[in-house]
Amino acid sequence: MRNSIFIVDLVKIYALLFAILASPVVNSADTPTWNQDGVRALALNSFDAVDIILIDDVQGGCMTQPAAVKKSAEIQLRRNNFKIGDNTTFAVPYMSISALGYRQKARNGTDLGCTVYVEVRLQVAIVGIPYKYIKKPVGEDVGIFHHDFLLGSSLLADSSAASMQARIEKEVEDAVDELFLGTRRAKDLLEKNFPDALALSD
Repeated sequence: MRNSIFIVDLVKIYALLFAILASPVVNSADTPTWNQDGVRALALNSFDAVDIILIDDVQGGCMTQPAAVKKSAEIQLRRNNFKIGDNTTFAVPYMSISALGYRQKARNGTDLGCTVYVEVRLQVAIVGIPYKYIKKPVGEDVGIFHHDFLLGSSLLADSSAASMQARIEKEVEDAVDELFLGTRRAKDLLEKNFPDALALSD
């Protein structure tokens, strides 16, 4: 008798767990919160100028024109209506372009081409203010918050150094487009869910 009751209870527990696991998960994008979504959206909506930093650690002539990579980023930023920062103020976000790679060779010396990892990130620092204090400021800053946005990352392989150069530049351009899209989506989210926060980024 006890065993049968135990089995029935166990079945009920499994049924409950199945119901919980099978229920749809609410996405934060559907119900944005200030701490998780609003603050990051505010960070993306807080600037119109971006510094560019290139970290070049590519060996073997696999990135033949580092300056051209940085230039591609600047051109694409300007096309998307961003200004270029002068790297002199803490308030201006910076885009870091990191490239790490080398030329591979077989044991017999045969050239196997280039392998390069490219990563583009955006670093933004803003004053953090709880949403409930936006209309009534507390009189002092809550703190400076750093936000790190990954705009793109790829592992590239190519037999031609010239072709690799073009592919790296294309990765950077795509990352800038991702930034532009992110800033527009951030403004949409703020307008819809946290309209009072927009005054902070004007």
